[in-house]
Amino acid sequence: EKQEDDEMVLQILFAFYQLLQATQARVSLLSQTQIVVYLLDLLLDKSKQVRLMSDRCLDVVIEADEAWAAQIRQRKFEMHNKEWLEAVDEDEAEEYQDALALNNAMSSFNMGGGMDDGMGDFRDGAHPGMRLQQPLHAS
Repeated sequence: EKQEDDEMVLQILFAFYQLLQATQARVSLLSQTQIVVYLLDLLLDKSKQVRLMSDRCLDVVIEADEAWAAQIRQRKFEMHNKEWLEAVDEDEAEEYQDALALNNAMSSFNMGGGMDDGMGDFRDGAHPGMRLQQPLHAS
């Protein structure tokens, strides 16, 4: 059944391909239908043959209609480079999070008077929990 569905889609795509070759039919299809949207969706189809035929139809549209050309090229680029673009987006998100964390750390450093160097009150001769005792005098 799936094979038959793919074959039907291929036949329809071939008919559209032929219609897109004729100027009047192409103008009508592009102005009165959502054929480009459907063809772009079919670029994601599971069937390799369907994807290839859809791509061929879109190539005809690119050659014949500048209004659609930029959008189709952009969408094809995004689809072709989807994994790479997702990786770049993830890297940018991580870099943003790192920069935000650094910015927050620097803000708290500046507002809090600096970081504790671990010496605490030792510079003044005192430490919490340590009692100062009077020195023993030998008499």
